[in-house]
Amino acid sequence: MTTDTNPQRLIGAQRRLDVLYFLARAGYATTRQLAYYCTGSASKNKTNMLNRTLSRMLADNLIHERIDRLQTERFVALTTSGARLAAEQIPALGGIAPSVRDNLRHVNSHRTAANGVLAYYLRKYPPADGHIVRSELEIAANRALGQMQYWSGPDNRSLDKVADGIIKVSRNDGWSTYWLEIENSYRSPRDLQRLVAFCRQWYRNHFQPFGTLTLIVTADCARTVGERLFKALQQAARDDYEFRSNLLEVMQRVQVFEFDAALNEARPMVQSQQKSV
Repeated sequence: MTTDTNPQRLIGAQRRLDVLYFLARAGYATTRQLAYYCTGSASKNKTNMLNRTLSRMLADNLIHERIDRLQTERFVALTTSGARLAAEQIPALGGIAPSVRDNLRHVNSHRTAANGVLAYYLRKYPPADGHIVRSELEIAANRALGQMQYWSGPDNRSLDKVADGIIKVSRNDGWSTYWLEIENSYRSPRDLQRLVAFCRQWYRNHFQPFGTLTLIVTADCARTVGERLFKALQQAARDDYEFRSNLLEVMQRVQVFEFDAALNEARPMVQSQQKSV
């Protein structure tokens, strides 16, 4: 049996595996997100190259697509055949075929933004290097991967907050764990106060189960979320001496990034003394 050594075909085969892997993790993706994950760039040239791979995968019934003509976006997801092939050929999936039920029916702006962020961080912190990156889809299916209980409101009601993503970065001195919040809409005052209550509980938990809260702004209407959160934390600290004495550390553990969907890249909006994720 001969092994194909043609460089272009080898690149194409690897790109197909990369698409299968990302869709298994994310549920669905845009072509721009896939281009970034597969090549490290969401440029028009790289996206066009990726589209050729996707066209072949469509012809092979490994993926199916949905065209959003208003947003001029092409969304793709695995078919049953694609999920089966991913399980067979990608050891990182543990031999388990991902669910493909209604993935393209569940397209929404929040999940789409979260999947773009996932592509960025999977590229930045590849699991092959020992890092762990959990998608919104994976956490929704298994909340134990990213969930924390906290108490909020005048009745001190118990609530569960679920992360939009979790990143565990392997460093020489251990793990750095980041809780991701996708900010794709304006937080109402009530929702902002819940985030403050969540931060206060996080402090009482000695900054466990994560070390840094990362807010990722994906919409213009959410650009003030960092400033509003810091002001709300300062207000909350006025009535709580213990929290006030540790407020600086809490604020240093909060990062705010803006996400450029066209480039599929994140950059800091608010600097902190924490290592940037």
